[in-house]
Amino acid sequence: MKKYNSLVYIIICISILLSNSVAYAVESPKILLDKSNSAVIGICATSAFSKKIKVEIEKNGEKYYYNINNLDEFEYFPLQMGSGDYQISILENVRDNKYRYVYRDNINYAKSDKNEVYVSSSQLINWDFSDRAIITASILTKELKTEVDKIEGIYNYLIDRLSYDYDKHKYVEYDYIPSIDLINDTKSGICFDFASLLAAMLRSQNIPTRLVMGYSKDIDGYHAWNEVFLKEEGRWMVIDITSDTILKENGMSYTMEKQAELYKGVKVF
Repeated sequence: MKKYNSLVYIIICISILLSNSVAYAVESPKILLDKSNSAVIGICATSAFSKKIKVEIEKNGEKYYYNINNLDEFEYFPLQMGSGDYQISILENVRDNKYRYVYRDNINYAKSDKNEVYVSSSQLINWDFSDRAIITASILTKELKTEVDKIEGIYNYLIDRLSYDYDKHKYVEYDYIPSIDLINDTKSGICFDFASLLAAMLRSQNIPTRLVMGYSKDIDGYHAWNEVFLKEEGRWMVIDITSDTILKENGMSYTMEKQAELYKGVKVF
């Protein structure tokens, strides 16, 4: 199969660059935080920033990096590393791959439901009940009784519609973020797209769903897939809708649930 690129592959590399190239600043343009939800942190960077800026979210030495795409608007980022102390930092581009810290804040979250983050909307899995894809998910599951039936209903709908976009895979920009309605409408995309779309549709049905970036023994290169929490069984099920879409297009057999040991996650959203 083709090698898959993704935004998060680039983001992971940023942590290496930052360790050697970050300068520190005391003063900061204005930053607004929305701390009302223990599953996500809302960040609004004002137009006082004139250069590219990034968010660093750290807990116990583990770090996630995101681009700020819209100034003067709140964007929401997942707090998927469990309860405890988080450090939120804003970094401004100096030149090339060099950034400086311009803002820091510490927050503490005690999560009553550790899977709440996986039913929430966030930057990489951005959804609202008014979205066309989410309305479709509601229609598909309206008459379905069980959690597994709902998962299968949405999964089968996407498998029957989607096709892998090999050209997009070649030329996708490093800061690309999926639009679930666009993917649903065009019926095509890359692994990042498919994993984001499935996650959004299942989350809208209160089914905890992770978007995972990493490696699969059956896929060449960096990849994206989903893990879906089966509440009645108390376990996570691996679903790789990209792999199944390609297998179906080639007339090959596939099953919805994958063997977890064939996948190695690097980042979870």
